[in-house]
Amino acid sequence: MYTKSILSMKDIPVPPLNEELMAGGYFDEGDGGGGTFIWVSVGTLPPLDQGIHIKHNTRTDGYFLRLYSGSISARWFGASANQVDNTAAIQAAIDYCIANSLNLHLDGDFRISSSLFIDRLVDNPAFREYFVISDGSLFASGSFPVFSTRLNPASADRPVTQLVRFREIVFKGDNANTGTYVLDSNKYLRTSFEGCSFISLKFLRANYYVQSIYISNCQARNWSGVFFDANGGVYDIKISTSIFESAESFANFSSSTSTPHRVSNVSITNNLIEGLSGYGIKYKLTSSLVIGFNYFEGNVLGDVICGDPTGDIGSPNTGISIIGNFHLTENSSPDFYPVTWGPTNGGISLSNVSNRNLDQFNTSVSDVFTGNAASWNDANTPDHFGTSKIYFGSSLPITNGGVVNYSPSISRGTIIWNTNITPEKPNAGWVCTEAGTYATAHWAAFGTTNALIENKSIILNGSEDLNTMTASGYFFPVVVTSWLNTGQNFPLHKRGMLKVYYSGNSNTADVIQEYTTISTDATDKVRIFCRTYYGYGGRWAPWSEFSMA
Repeated sequence: MYTKSILSMKDIPVPPLNEELMAGGYFDEGDGGGGTFIWVSVGTLPPLDQGIHIKHNTRTDGYFLRLYSGSISARWFGASANQVDNTAAIQAAIDYCIANSLNLHLDGDFRISSSLFIDRLVDNPAFREYFVISDGSLFASGSFPVFSTRLNPASADRPVTQLVRFREIVFKGDNANTGTYVLDSNKYLRTSFEGCSFISLKFLRANYYVQSIYISNCQARNWSGVFFDANGGVYDIKISTSIFESAESFANFSSSTSTPHRVSNVSITNNLIEGLSGYGIKYKLTSSLVIGFNYFEGNVLGDVICGDPTGDIGSPNTGISIIGNFHLTENSSPDFYPVTWGPTNGGISLSNVSNRNLDQFNTSVSDVFTGNAASWNDANTPDHFGTSKIYFGSSLPITNGGVVNYSPSISRGTIIWNTNITPEKPNAGWVCTEAGTYATAHWAAFGTTNALIENKSIILNGSEDLNTMTASGYFFPVVVTSWLNTGQNFPLHKRGMLKVYYSGNSNTADVIQEYTTISTDATDKVRIFCRTYYGYGGRWAPWSEFSMA
């Protein structure tokens, strides 16, 4: 027996027993909601879901049972692209799937006006496999989370529904309703999105922790605000091989010292993140964050930024790995850096490439291993990280508490290179001589960065009066044979190198001259002479020869 629709099938006066009924559609012939049914005669009616078990319009002694195999179609429950609101129909389909451990096929472009509920209690033995919702699209007409749950959590900061997999679904909003999100707060655990599209709506916003959310091979665009906004800490977030573009800000993974949960085990890899009027990725109080092999382009507020760049050094970010990313910025300001760092312990910035600047350090307590390629910022400045340099602070580390390197435990032999060289601090760096924390470790300076200075305006040919030479520098002979002239006030008539420097005592302004002879053959002995000009005494002391024995 054939009827044009389920609506007409429900009006059959005497449904035939032991005969299949064919319905051409749900509302109308060909709308995809029809199917094959049989009439089941019973004394007491079971729960009727209006998709698989269909109620007769007048009879109460039986019902129509759909014959099917495989996944459930939302159209079987009355979802239709011609219907203004499909919320009730899709919810009925979801409830039937969960009760019978089946998957849902949306197979249409459906408008909804309120949240859809998925109730799969975390760690319940009944829900050990994924519930898969696939294909089709959902248009959220209003400000609400597309998916929520009716379960009441034992704790307000705990996910309560689990193991849901969304495949190749298009989620759409109108972007005027800024409260439209795909997921409701932190209520979902072990949930994945594969091959989905997000158009003009955001993914999630949570003030409590979010755990085990996976996004792969997806694309999102045209949202306002922050797409993935988690302010109460996150655990186990994986986002890969996806496209996020032409919108505001992409992801904020943050915590605070007042909340019990940190940001931990976040991986954002192999994505395209571009054309954002805000930022790409922001993080705060984070551990085990990997941002790798992504393509960043044209993000106005930066690609990867620390949300607390000068924050509490007692609670640093730990284990931050930024590896193999490409940063293309259109900002030509020399002060714009696509990546900024805050307090960090155990960081890596390696094999990244930028067409201009790359990393900026807003605090000196950053323990980061580096090696990148940036076209700009080749020279180090007090608060910027260049192609292969890092700024560790301006305090002398030989003073306990001079913050030059953040680490809970600094071992003996740790080397800090001096990238803030001044006349007062000319040493090449410092070595840790006594282990401790960043506030208690002992350091000793090593090396000198004072280069040999040749004063080419004065040459030594043996005729100079050395009593008049008090400018600091190294002066070399311009002849390779014996002196041409007798000379005045040389320690001996033999060619050599003259070093002139001040003693460093500003109270006396003493000048020191050292004269080192240059050997002419293997048997010629090198001799060193020294004398001092006493600034306040106004006289030169006699030359004294150093013993070379």
